[in-house]
Amino acid sequence: MKRTLLSISVLAISTTGISRRYPSSVASAYVTSGLPPTKHRQWLEQMTTEMMSTKVGQLTPEMIEAAPDLMSAWAQNPYASDASVRSTNTPPPLDPEGRGRDCALAVEKLMKRLVAEQTATGSSDVATTYAYNALLHGWARSGEGGYAAQRAEQILIEMQDRFEAGNTCVQPNTASFRSVLLAWQRSGETNDAAQRAQRMLNWMISLNQAGANDEARPNTECFDIAMHAWTISGHPDTPRMVEELLVTMDRLYRDGNVSAKPNTRCYNYVLSAWSQSGQPGAAKRAQEVLDHMSKLSQLEYPYNQIKPDFNSYNTVSRTWANSHEKCSARKAESVLKRMETSYKETGDPSLQPDSVMFNVCIDAWSQTKSMAKTNGRLPYEAARNILDRQISLYEDGA
Repeated sequence: MKRTLLSISVLAISTTGISRRYPSSVASAYVTSGLPPTKHRQWLEQMTTEMMSTKVGQLTPEMIEAAPDLMSAWAQNPYASDASVRSTNTPPPLDPEGRGRDCALAVEKLMKRLVAEQTATGSSDVATTYAYNALLHGWARSGEGGYAAQRAEQILIEMQDRFEAGNTCVQPNTASFRSVLLAWQRSGETNDAAQRAQRMLNWMISLNQAGANDEARPNTECFDIAMHAWTISGHPDTPRMVEELLVTMDRLYRDGNVSAKPNTRCYNYVLSAWSQSGQPGAAKRAQEVLDHMSKLSQLEYPYNQIKPDFNSYNTVSRTWANSHEKCSARKAESVLKRMETSYKETGDPSLQPDSVMFNVCIDAWSQTKSMAKTNGRLPYEAARNILDRQISLYEDGA
């Protein structure tokens, strides 16, 4: 490891012949080396300048091989504070200086250079799917909102068109579609971002099922991104659309696409969609989904992996508490009790209710207008009972 980092450090301050002397494996290692961003950018700028200044038709095989890793490094934004931030899939922070845009344009420039080289040499394997995916990823992380999403979608469509025309080196794959979905999710286009992401996912599914692109295989992450796009959209159809996505996932999985296996997180998006909707019957529907999750957890693998977690119980309990429906306080508390039971039976610390959950249920009872007894308790007695359980859990060391 020390030897690798040493060679990378030398590479960072070298002035000539970088890409000719070091293959893409070293370029890739440099990207994840954790060196200061200043040196990282210096190295990227130097390699980019060398590649762009080389006459068209004269890129060496080593330079062509290193180009996609160079593009990927720009796509991860070397202006980020450290390498760990650059390598994550988390949304980039707001960038008033437009550095994310500059990085995406740097990738675009390198892509055009590869296309020019491909045209000049007649080779079909210069501008490849790997390189195009770096370009898509660059726009997804650019922070350029709707423009970035539209540009990424345009590139993806061009890739598929070229693939259908016979260029198998640019066949879009799961990663290609994932980047475009992510671009729409992050676009901030509240009016149609979710619909555009949905359209891309539907296109991906149809291409795969029609045999037009066997590499466009939707996986759990693709559905996760689309579901997230809907839950942050504020669209009134969000609960229905997220449920339909979950049903589609399950159908694909049952038909043999094991990479599209539904998980607890996907079910939690459905719960969140109903919770945020404010629609009549939302709490009841969220309860039904939670009950279904519990039943699945009792089945054989792989469905027994779908288990209600903290977010599941918390979302449904809060949805009942905020619904102001008849018996909403009792329903909210019943979800809390189920969580308490699961925690005691399994000892799983992730299922331990927190003080907020207890307080939500106490508050729900405090707002109950009827003074009639429920399950033999007056509202204030029910609230006191929840507080006593909370104190007992605390005294037990939880």
